[in-house]
Order: sequence, then structure tokens, then C-alpha cells
Amino acid sequence: MRISIQINPQDLDQIRHLPWLVNEVLQRSTYQIAARTAAQVQPLAPHATGQLARSIRPIRTATGADVLMDTAYAQAVHDGRKAGYRSDLEDLSDLSAWMRVKGIPESALYPIARQLQRFGTKPVPFLREYVDSLAFEVMARNIVTKELANALG
Repeated sequence: MRISIQINPQDLDQIRHLPWLVNEVLQRSTYQIAARTAAQVQPLAPHATGQLARSIRPIRTATGADVLMDTAYAQAVHDGRKAGYRSDLEDLSDLSAWMRVKGIPESALYPIARQLQRFGTKPVPFLREYVDSLAFEVMARNIVTKELANALG
């Protein structure tokens, strides 16, 4: 699952007439924002094995940067899963690892999997909530302002 971090060049009115500077500021700023976002949301991720939190990292893209949650179950945790979801090829190893951490006997694996399929799961949108927060907006503005100041000397 990815969340893209992008800055609209029209938001940088004071240097719009210097396109080379705008591109430089955008490249540096978006990656720094993604890196700071990844660091801020790692403690907010649900922790059972810690694998989800450890998988959160920034990556550079052609248009800016993304915050990537690189586990097979990241989207199911973040966005929840609707009731009736069925995948015959679904790997139950992540569910099994979670059960071991919680001290749940292995014999409960298939009954729990069936319950998850039947009723779905609630979303835990920790990354989306942070990106939509005032704290994110303030952090992003501070990074862009600092990069602009550095670029303009």
C-alpha cells in the first residue's frame, strides 16, 4: 500500500518564475516529507509482530515520493476488509504469526480465518489519518519553507 506525497508547483508562487529552482525544491521537499511521515506513523501502526511498522518507508518516485507499507496485509489492516472477502490462495502465515504473538492456539487458525471472512475487519487508517492531520500540514510547510530558504540563499 502506498500514499503519495506531492507538491503542486502553483503553491510555490514566490519562485514560480524560476522553474529549475521549483523542481529542485520539490524533489528535496517531497522526499523529506515522506521520510518524516514514515518516521511519524511507525509508532502509530498496530503492533503485534511489529512487521507492519518496520515495513513503513519512504521511496522516491518520478513525481515526488511515496510512503510505502510493504507487507502483504498492510492494505487489509489500514483499510479493513469487507465481509465476504474470499481468496482461495490467501496465505494464512501472517494470521498464524499474529496468533502466536497473542498466545492463541494454532487450532483456532481456521475458525478465526472463517470469522474474518464472514464479518470482515475494521479499518485502522493510521497513515491516512496522519496525512490528513494539521500536524502533517505544519510539518510539510516547515520542510518546504526551509528548502526554499536554503535554495534562495
